[in-house]
Amino acid sequence: MEENLRLLIANENKFNPYTDDSLALMLKTSRQNIIKIRKQLNIPSYNLRRLPYLKDKIREFISEEKNISDRKLVKSIQNLGFDISTFSVSIIRKELGEIEEIDENTQTNDNDVFCHIIGFNGSIFPKIMQAKAAILYPPNGLHTLIIGQTGTGKSQLAMAMFEFAKKIERVKPKSLIRFNCADYSNNPQLLLSQLFGHVKGAYTGAETEKKGLIEKADGGIIFLDEIHRLPVEGQEMLFSIIDNGVFRKLGESENEHKVNVMVIGATTKDLDSQLALTFRRRIPMVIELPPLYNRSINEKYEIIVEFFRMEAERLGIPINVKSDVVCGLLCYNCPGNIGQLRSDIQMACAKAYLKYVNENKKCITIGLAEFNNDVCESLYRKKYTYSGIKNYINNGISIQPGRKEVDIYDDTDSYILPNEIYGFIDQRFEELKRQGVEQNTIGKIMERELETHLKRTTSYLQKININMETQNISCLVGNEISSIVAKMSEIAEERLGSLDKSFYYCLALHLHATIQRVKQGKPIFNPELSRIKEEYHDEYLTAIEILKFAEEKLQIKFPESETGFIALYLRKKAINLKSPNGIVNIIIISHGHVASEMAKIVNSLIGQNFVDFVDIDFEEKTDTALKRSIELCERIHMGNGILILVDMGSAITFGELITKATNIPTRTINKVHTAMALDAAFTAINQNMTLEDLYMTLDNQSYYFKPKINNGQPVLITLCITGEGAAQQIKKFIENNFKEEIRQSNIEIIPICFIKYWDAINAIKKIQEENFLIGIIGTIDPAISNVPFLSIDKIFEEKGETLLRNLLFAGQNEYLVKTSIPVLNQIFDDKLILPQATFKSKNVVLDELSQLLLKYGYVQKGYLLGIYERERMDNTYLTGTIAIPHTFAKHVIKPGIAIATLQKPINWGNDQFVDKIFMIALPEASSLVFRFFYQVWADQNLMEKLMSCTDRHEFINHILECK
Repeated sequence: MEENLRLLIANENKFNPYTDDSLALMLKTSRQNIIKIRKQLNIPSYNLRRLPYLKDKIREFISEEKNISDRKLVKSIQNLGFDISTFSVSIIRKELGEIEEIDENTQTNDNDVFCHIIGFNGSIFPKIMQAKAAILYPPNGLHTLIIGQTGTGKSQLAMAMFEFAKKIERVKPKSLIRFNCADYSNNPQLLLSQLFGHVKGAYTGAETEKKGLIEKADGGIIFLDEIHRLPVEGQEMLFSIIDNGVFRKLGESENEHKVNVMVIGATTKDLDSQLALTFRRRIPMVIELPPLYNRSINEKYEIIVEFFRMEAERLGIPINVKSDVVCGLLCYNCPGNIGQLRSDIQMACAKAYLKYVNENKKCITIGLAEFNNDVCESLYRKKYTYSGIKNYINNGISIQPGRKEVDIYDDTDSYILPNEIYGFIDQRFEELKRQGVEQNTIGKIMERELETHLKRTTSYLQKININMETQNISCLVGNEISSIVAKMSEIAEERLGSLDKSFYYCLALHLHATIQRVKQGKPIFNPELSRIKEEYHDEYLTAIEILKFAEEKLQIKFPESETGFIALYLRKKAINLKSPNGIVNIIIISHGHVASEMAKIVNSLIGQNFVDFVDIDFEEKTDTALKRSIELCERIHMGNGILILVDMGSAITFGELITKATNIPTRTINKVHTAMALDAAFTAINQNMTLEDLYMTLDNQSYYFKPKINNGQPVLITLCITGEGAAQQIKKFIENNFKEEIRQSNIEIIPICFIKYWDAINAIKKIQEENFLIGIIGTIDPAISNVPFLSIDKIFEEKGETLLRNLLFAGQNEYLVKTSIPVLNQIFDDKLILPQATFKSKNVVLDELSQLLLKYGYVQKGYLLGIYERERMDNTYLTGTIAIPHTFAKHVIKPGIAIATLQKPINWGNDQFVDKIFMIALPEASSLVFRFFYQVWADQNLMEKLMSCTDRHEFINHILECK
């Protein structure tokens, strides 16, 4: 749809562009949908698209014949092909006449008004054009509503609009009044008095008559921030000004005061919210500002640079910003948008300023330690997978006060020589620890920093072309180490192939430093060890072999961390590093509108926009659909491959063609349906599989519920290798800390040890034959097929409780689905069923159902707030008059679902009416339950039964009958 819209507009008649109605007719959709897509693509309206061409032609005719009549001008314009009225031409002519005289002299000043807004020539350009049109519109401008999240720059745009109005002399220089409606929201009477004034005796304490801000703004502009906080009475009084230019003071019943004032309002409410709609009906110009995460990477970079420049000017001190800070801020999903980003940068500069003063430095240097944990985490999560920041990875910024240009702060040469690596680790660890960074985050940050530094070291040594002859190395480390390293290099090359020349030098210096450290009894810590063992398997095995050779020659025992360091040096011989493991992207490609609807359902159920889609029109050419698919893959790929789920036909070959065109690894599964897509999304997010493993898991999976497999007792095994004592302790720990989950699931915990049961595998399989084995927890993985294993050390980590709870619930979940036993009753509670309810609004439904879940102990207090936050993110309307409100699993105490059927449908938003509401409170590991409910929601006969049902027990029985 988006691509078709772009193509139509690109090829339209520029003198007579397509109207929204025409586009809707051609694309077989609604006008509202066209407007929505057009705004998402930042495409101006019909009139705004035509306006530049129309103005140019009117200028041409006026320049040729200055006194041309309106009638002749209109005829000349219409002869060119413009479909336009005399009135419209005369309005534009008048507007041009008013500004033409000063246009040449004010062009620079005009630019100064808006060009300081970052994105002036990018994402904000259409918004600025709207702002200018609002000010220029005769005779006194258009009242304007600016919509956007907190911190998106609404006040900045309003101020720029006022400056622009001053430049063209539409308002007086000091005729702007600012007022934040939230300041008096707790006292509506005082708020109305401040805005509209009051007469003597209007309320207790009103001893004299008072002018309001509206009256003071006569002939100018009033900017009302948080306009949605106006009480209903205040809204009506404001609408009277907007519609008729008159108002009454508070306490007046007869006298009306005329006023000529332009109203600019700002609100954080969504464009489609009821409050925003109330104002949109009366305010003709609506400008919606994008959140920071929707800005381009270049615009984000400009914003970051500008904020650091402002601090450098304010302090009068040069500021150097490290490249990791730039990358971290570019990746940072700042919840408070531009406003919070500025505060974060100011706070970082304040911290770095203290160091500047105390250490008497020449400039302020900003590193990651000056920022909060969120910035550090953002850098770790995205730096090596977010292709958008690749141009910024090795470039910091250097800012001089009084200088607009920004220099590159080149920290790429901050290499560490191999013999300095331990000092770097010790120093960096202590530095991050002093700054209060969490231990887990420190390890993650240091992992990437260490690899980056080692990569830079290799580059540096290649760049300076150091003389690496053996005799030169011997002078640094001694003959013995030099000859040992030569042999180690020889063995490594036999195993891995040719090594870079710098490897010998790096290994010699590093080994020399390691020996000194071991002799001094200092610890050796490698933050990357676990990842190196997993990702650099060949290099790690080679490192074990050559280090063993060194141990025999030197008679020194090296710790395992040292093996990891040498594997990392071996890895540096290759230019192309493997991407760190991460989440595999998922795309649904289907004909019609199936893919978008399926993705919407899946994303709604998992609570995030994870699954992407490509809808293929039945008349669309295959090449065009493939091109769109390739563009999407290039835009979203995070370095771990893409799983493509397709329906039929030519789309089955897209994966292979995408890989050929982009080198992005893909796997394709056909005959996609919602249960498959849902399972794929849950598995990709929660199990962190490789592309190949995810493909194999899904390709071998059946997506239809099977008859019962085993009616035996659900069992969890605790396993150890040194005796039953440890297994018993694990059992006791689980029983004491997860009583409710075990009670609900009726799970039996069986301890086993490998030593006592010499054939432990057979013992486990015997238990599996007689019972339903939901998982194994222990110190060693027995690798039983299709049985989840959770290592005991994971349980005691930060997220261990969640992992174990998910395992218990997932096991119960799979057990109830596979065995068809009444365990599903534990999710249903007749006290949570409200058949034939008479609720009249969405908010009432959300309040009532969430209160039921809270009252009966299914959720925590934050659940209702989470529900409303989720609704603001996206509408939870499903399909077929069904809504599935839900929020994050952290609020769930035990699994449950509150259900209401309504006598009369209610508007769930966007004119989508629902009469069946399923409020979901489930843990994260609930893919099978969701799969079950998708069957329920898709069963039209069942839905009709539920709508006519009045008995709660009968209601639950109907659902349990679903096969």
